[in-house]
Amino acid sequence: MNHNIKNTRQTNIWFPDEALGQVKSLQTLFLDGITNSTFGPGFQNLLNLTNVIFSGENDVGYCGLKSISAQTFRNVFYIESLIIRECGIEHIDEQAFSTLPYLSFLDLSGNKKLGIEGAARGFQGLKNTSIKVLKLNNIYPDFSIGVRIKREHMEMLRNTSITELEFSGNKVEIVDGETFDVMPIHLTKLNVSFNRFLMGDYLLHASSMKNLTTYDGSYQFFSLLNAASFNKRDVSSHQDTTSLTMIKWTNLTIQVPENLKVANFSHSKLAFPVLGFRVGRNRVEYLDASYSMLYNWTGPVLGFDSLTYLDLSNNHCSELSFHFFDYLPRLVILLVSNNLLGIVFSRDKDGGIFQNLKTLKHLDLSNNRITSMNENIFQGLVNVEILNISHNLLDTFLVNIGHMNNLRVLDLSQNMLQVVQYHVGRTLEDIASMRTYNVYVNISHNQLRCLCSTLQFMIWVRDTKTIVVGMTPCMLANGTKVVFNYKNDLIRYMNHMDKECMSNLGLIFGTTISISLAIVTAVVGIVYRYRWKFRYMYYMTMNKFKGYHPIGNFDIDNSFVYDAFIACADEDCKFVKDLWLNELEHKRGMRLFIPCLDIKPGKKYLSSVVEAIHNSRKTVMILTENFLLSKWCLYEFQMAYQKAIDSGQDTVIVILYEHIPHERINRVKMMRDFFKSNSYIEHPDMSRLDVVFDDYQTKHDALRELKSQMRQKSDQEQCEKRVRRHRKP
Repeated sequence: MNHNIKNTRQTNIWFPDEALGQVKSLQTLFLDGITNSTFGPGFQNLLNLTNVIFSGENDVGYCGLKSISAQTFRNVFYIESLIIRECGIEHIDEQAFSTLPYLSFLDLSGNKKLGIEGAARGFQGLKNTSIKVLKLNNIYPDFSIGVRIKREHMEMLRNTSITELEFSGNKVEIVDGETFDVMPIHLTKLNVSFNRFLMGDYLLHASSMKNLTTYDGSYQFFSLLNAASFNKRDVSSHQDTTSLTMIKWTNLTIQVPENLKVANFSHSKLAFPVLGFRVGRNRVEYLDASYSMLYNWTGPVLGFDSLTYLDLSNNHCSELSFHFFDYLPRLVILLVSNNLLGIVFSRDKDGGIFQNLKTLKHLDLSNNRITSMNENIFQGLVNVEILNISHNLLDTFLVNIGHMNNLRVLDLSQNMLQVVQYHVGRTLEDIASMRTYNVYVNISHNQLRCLCSTLQFMIWVRDTKTIVVGMTPCMLANGTKVVFNYKNDLIRYMNHMDKECMSNLGLIFGTTISISLAIVTAVVGIVYRYRWKFRYMYYMTMNKFKGYHPIGNFDIDNSFVYDAFIACADEDCKFVKDLWLNELEHKRGMRLFIPCLDIKPGKKYLSSVVEAIHNSRKTVMILTENFLLSKWCLYEFQMAYQKAIDSGQDTVIVILYEHIPHERINRVKMMRDFFKSNSYIEHPDMSRLDVVFDDYQTKHDALRELKSQMRQKSDQEQCEKRVRRHRKP
């Protein structure tokens, strides 16, 4: 019956009650609203009529009721649902709805001249109804000033049976604290979205709505902060919020309706940091604070022990305390997308941010400008099923996910990944093998590389059951990009890549082996060439660790243990003992070390030789055929020769005891190298040997005299110091 009367203000028209009264089965009636009209007596026959709709919405009908009197609905006794939208209502009689005892749903939305004052007049008649749902959305003009809700506006609803109240889009700025005390006793759902509440202590009275379970306060603009708010704990007074990581426990406790389960504060432009506070007794399970400009999450926030869903996305937050999520023991879904937390996540080396979220199943970190993540950042997420890290700036993903046994979806799309590391792929395969379902990984729209160097990754993508997305685009070796919209596209390309990479495999393998052999050969050659130097250095180092120390320079120090080290073959030891011991030790008082006589049984021969050579001024080699045949003699010669090279002094004397052909000597490389720049003494030439002995004796005596003089000088200086100390007063 709607869309029939365009001019609803005509006075000579009325509702056709006689005609409609014959349709006794009628249940729902759409009507154009006629100014000052009433339902005639014919409607009394419509015992099944329960739904009446007046609407001035363009696609519904025409409506110009302007007012509702006490007589308007007198003849429609059985109405349960009454909708009067956009009908220009300006006045409602106090008893307008008192004749509708079965009325449970009343919608007066869109009557922008009604206001809360006009609506409140009609509330008195609702106490005689069965009202459950009351909608008063948009009952103020579009450009009206801020609205204040007072106690008298709502007190007539106190004893009604209302469970759901909508007051959306009404420019409400403030509510008297006492108003909450007279709200409907049975109220469970409250929608006050699209208003512009001011922050104030009146909000603390909201806890008096004991039965409230669902609150929608979205799309607000908290433009001012009452000076008396929160008992001088004004969150806007904290200037340095970005430096806070863990504030002190506060005595502030915010009371909320104790049965509240769902709270929506999204799109509210709160624009303040979330500092530490406690929430009073509550049962909140769902909390949406997205799009509210909560730019700093310091916390901790205590009291949300039942919370399972938390949406903090789109808040431009750049600061997050590692302890902010510590006290959410039942959280299942956490959405923090579209923030600026990339730097914070990169600093979390030990997984402190998410360490206590043991029950979390869905985590959304998309669009957070994340450039890197430490491998342990998710170590606390043992039950996560959906992990969304898409739309970030990750170029590698090395995060440990091996403990995520319930993982179903890993979204890495829209990043800068060039490859997914092999161990990550293997971990995903292991997780999938423990379940009856696959793990789905989204790596689309990254900077993937389809090269021989990433062939292992491509083979995994081709063969795995966990990757089920396109990989667009993919960069080839020549710099061009190919688009793989489906896995079949990749399979066709892989058939070509297998041949190309295999053709290069032989060259790569051969080159690698050749380089490795060249390096090994060079190292072996160097070690062999300088083997004696290395052995000398080795034994010298070992002797230092055992307590032996280097001896000073021959020319300025006489602290060598031995004057000469005599190297000879065991077969020549008797000759050396008879001649050299008698001539040098007995007659000249020099100290000799002769291996065949002085090395004590049980002591390591090689280390003893190196130690003795190092502690001797000179090394004398008694060169015989037996000497050349003895590996120990050649070892002693090489150690002595190496010492001479390292010290830069002429410390080796070779005495040819018997005739040996030069060809025989030159067969031994170390001998050949030595005689290129050194000479030898033939043993029968005793005059030259005497010169050497005399030179030993002269230097030996001179150094002994020098040491004696230095000792006398030191004793004299010590005596003078004692005298000076004695003379001081």
